[in-house]
Amino acid sequence: MLVSIIIPVHQTVPFLKECVASALAQTHTQIEVLLACNGGLTPEACERFLGVKDDRLQFILCDSGRDRARTHAMQHAQGTWLQFLDYDDVLYPKKIETQLQNHSSNTLLICGWKKFSKTLEEPYTFPFPHLFETTITTMPQLYEALSQGGFIATAAWLVPAQYAKDIVWEDVPNDDAVFLSELAQKELSLHLTPQSLVGVRVHAGNTSKIPSKKEFLKLLRGWRLIEKHLTKLPSAIRNRYLYTNYQYVLHRSKHLGRYQFFRVALCFVKLGLTTGKSFSTIFKDLKNA
Repeated sequence: MLVSIIIPVHQTVPFLKECVASALAQTHTQIEVLLACNGGLTPEACERFLGVKDDRLQFILCDSGRDRARTHAMQHAQGTWLQFLDYDDVLYPKKIETQLQNHSSNTLLICGWKKFSKTLEEPYTFPFPHLFETTITTMPQLYEALSQGGFIATAAWLVPAQYAKDIVWEDVPNDDAVFLSELAQKELSLHLTPQSLVGVRVHAGNTSKIPSKKEFLKLLRGWRLIEKHLTKLPSAIRNRYLYTNYQYVLHRSKHLGRYQFFRVALCFVKLGLTTGKSFSTIFKDLKNA
């Protein structure tokens, strides 16, 4: 069963070599590795930098931006399954093999992951154990667990291609949460593997921070899209999930001099009330955000 591993890359750095090596080292050997070159990086320059000869490697020229690169590569992908992998992250050798065992192509597969800086041997305590403490087989159950805090690292997914190819990646900081919310609209079952099978690298160039007001507005746009996509979820679950995550948005607003703070706080209070929280609890959470 062919798996398409999609790696958006805009610069040649040592991280990329380790990332690609981890993809090619998969014990599930039926793979294609699509390097979606964007941001001025040409496929020829990327191929020269890697210096690897492997028929499973494909170099694709894409428009600038991780979102466009992923979307473009999805259209080229021939696999039954899609594995998204950022250029600075790595897969454990048995990642794909472990997830594919005894699962049909209408199941979204999710595994555990660990953060690391230099090597995968670094100690790490997974911060969201509640995601794997109960059996989660449906999207509502997943979002109920996420409403208690946490997120799903993008590289931890293994996505059935037939359910993903009509989705366009968005140019927002929370692009993974937006993509997952679109998958939530589809008739997908879930299987979660608690074993850590992905390494998510932490370094100075990570893009998870919100450094500017422009990026903050993109973040808000992302959460508006998520709210729209999750209308099929029971409203109580959807609102609890949004309430939890708007606390993070408020936190980022404070770091930007309370930019758009009143607008976000109003949404936060409304969500809190719809979930049955008291005014005192809401304002305590508002203060602590």
